[in-house]
Amino acid sequence: MKKSKRAAIVALSLLTVLALTPVASAFSDIKGMKGEQHINHLKERGIIKGDAKGQGAFRPHDKLSYAQAAVLLDEAFELSLAHIQFVKAPNASDYYEKVKDNQWYSQAFIDGYHNGVVFAKDVNPNAPISREEFAALLMKQVDNKVDYALIKMFVGYNDLEEGKEEYKGEIQKLLLLKFAELDDKGNFNPAKPITREEAAIWLDKAVTFVEERLEEQENQQQQSALQDVKLVTEKVNEDVNKVTVSATVPHPGYGIAISSIQFEGDIAYVHVKQVDPDPDKMYPQVISTVSVDAYVSSDYKVELATP
Repeated sequence: MKKSKRAAIVALSLLTVLALTPVASAFSDIKGMKGEQHINHLKERGIIKGDAKGQGAFRPHDKLSYAQAAVLLDEAFELSLAHIQFVKAPNASDYYEKVKDNQWYSQAFIDGYHNGVVFAKDVNPNAPISREEFAALLMKQVDNKVDYALIKMFVGYNDLEEGKEEYKGEIQKLLLLKFAELDDKGNFNPAKPITREEAAIWLDKAVTFVEERLEEQENQQQQSALQDVKLVTEKVNEDVNKVTVSATVPHPGYGIAISSIQFEGDIAYVHVKQVDPDPDKMYPQVISTVSVDAYVSSDYKVELATP
């Protein structure tokens, strides 16, 4: 239904190469600008393509429209409909009164609607989106992709009261993570339309952050989630002992299993393995204890095999 997208977010190593390698600006009108490197990164990733009417221009000072915002977030976070079964093919006009079907932005509005990028029902796709609304939509996608910790600190700004209450929490995250910064007067300008350059800077920093967190999570997953592994032997009868191996895990989605028991002389070495969580389920982030049992002849002394 949706055109094929990149199989995964570009690896952080590629980002590092791009950062260190001098490259010509992807567009003719961004040289020397604050967002030049960020815009180039997004172009390299295939997230932005510039303005078809601009003859190789990006038009960084133009206001970002709702349609452009929908497409940017769709492309950057690879929004998918794979988790939904439709009775009929969805149309953008099913969800929004003024969003036409079969336009360059139509699929992005559909993808976004089912993945947390939701606009007012009467949204005008050609109208400019505010800084605070784009901030909220961006941070929602970051939150959907990765877990992260934030320091307990409030970032104040002079025009705090000018923004909508519903967006203030997401703006705090945006500022704490340094995706955005205040202007030289200490204002965030929440209601002001966001420019294409500003949106590119925020988005590039957010995608880079997600890449880094995903890489960290992958490295952590490669390490065993089983901690404090213990083996206890309990006599069942004169011939058999019950062996219980327990461990603490980050959350109850993880499990433990006995992969094999190796007999050497009068010793039985118990090998255990980690059972990974079901990727299609959500689990409470609570440290838990898991265990598995086996029965071994009492002729053997049972020991836990070392990795």
